[in-house]
Amino acid sequence: MPINYWIVALTLQAATATPDSPWMHPPETPSATGDFTQAEREIIARADPGVEGSDTAIGSAVTPFRARLAAHGNEDMNTKTLEPEEWSKEHNIKLLSKPYMFHGTSVVDTDHGIQPAEQVVYTAGYTLQERPRRIALLCMDMMIDYVPYVGYMIPEAQKVVAAFRDRGLPVFWSNYLRRSNDGLYSALDRFYGPTGVVSGLNPMYVYAENGGQTVPELAPTDEEVKLGRVLKSAHLNKFADVDENSNSIFAAKLQELGVDTLVIIGAWTEDCVFSTVTDAVDRYNLDIVLPKEAVGTATPDHFPGMELMSSGWAKLVSVQHMVDYLKSEAKDKLWQPGRKIADHLHGSAVGITRISRLFLQGASQTTREEATVGRPLMIALAAAVPLAAVVGFVAGSRFSASARQSSHAECILSQADE
Repeated sequence: MPINYWIVALTLQAATATPDSPWMHPPETPSATGDFTQAEREIIARADPGVEGSDTAIGSAVTPFRARLAAHGNEDMNTKTLEPEEWSKEHNIKLLSKPYMFHGTSVVDTDHGIQPAEQVVYTAGYTLQERPRRIALLCMDMMIDYVPYVGYMIPEAQKVVAAFRDRGLPVFWSNYLRRSNDGLYSALDRFYGPTGVVSGLNPMYVYAENGGQTVPELAPTDEEVKLGRVLKSAHLNKFADVDENSNSIFAAKLQELGVDTLVIIGAWTEDCVFSTVTDAVDRYNLDIVLPKEAVGTATPDHFPGMELMSSGWAKLVSVQHMVDYLKSEAKDKLWQPGRKIADHLHGSAVGITRISRLFLQGASQTTREEATVGRPLMIALAAAVPLAAVVGFVAGSRFSASARQSSHAECILSQADE
């Protein structure tokens, strides 16, 4: 890692430019019932795991997004606006009226109720290649018990798993292990109800003796098991499984590796996949990618579920596109070096302590996916960073949380030069 990275990291918070485009400063009314106050924004920027650069963020991506907004916010968005005749035909909905105004909204009557006359289709606004990533794979619920329903996906899922293994990138497995007699009942059990156990149709439970094991074609190796890559799950959302301190087991593993992009394959589209995707994006600051042919379910909700995730949560790609991306990109674009030990300067004693600790951690604790490069330099810097950080804090203490966030983005970006 070049020395100029650390120079930038220690000085940028005192030299962050604020975009001066007028539309970057909309009128606000900070109050108990209006916009966020500055104090509230600072709390969110520091403590919210879904915000880039926060103390608790799981996804390690910190991008210069404020600068990108300033540069591109006045450009047209890549969306598609559908007229009533278009979206009604696409979703087999019958129109019952022409557009009319209702409480300030242009609407139409349909056989499914009132709907906005114009509707907008959104998709992910990024490409996989646009920045260096720390990318990992989650193979979800491809279990023996589910072969009658999702076994058809095995060949496509194998291609994705093989591509990740070929590039030495981390692969995780998560299998749903609820049994009808386990006593771990919840709102989901109440939703599906107490019937269908003898027939095996109640989807809340696993039935076969070895039903919770991954199918042999996709099973983890002994080494991957030893690395802790297999997650036992009692929830649809794979971030919801916790340790004895109620901390997310999966989130902690991703945070430890510095992952910022998660590819998900497996089942079930409208249940486990959907709930995991939404939590990953909104709560944990992770970009999500779904290889379409390797995600599935056994209900008619697959296609609506995929459309819903595509419109607000995940980037949908073909399996071939995913495999080609993994094969063609340089390794440092798929697994950006140094992210595990990078941290954010928050101008506090806590931030200083964390920076020093993470320098040492990066020098002494590496994963199989990243080699130990520059260890002596990192150890030396671990001793020097606290003093330098104090100087940075004094110089930058007058700046707001939003300015600190922008400087964090520049620090992370400089890692691409490693």
